[in-house]
Amino acid sequence: MESIRKKILKNSIVKLSDEKEIHINQPFVESGLLVFSNDSEILRFAKDILDGYENALGRRPW
Repeated sequence: MESIRKKILKNSIVKLSDEKEIHINQPFVESGLLVFSNDSEILRFAKDILDGYENALGRRPW
């Protein structure tokens, strides 16, 4: 069950701009990286996205 939760959270990370800032649970931000959990594994994955090692999997709503 935990692995499914983490997979969903990783797929929900949205890159809004190239700004090197991580926003946690702030759905109305306009820049940086938006994540929906403060779990350490999710935040490490978000940092890897900002560093260019991974791709953001979520989509920005239009």
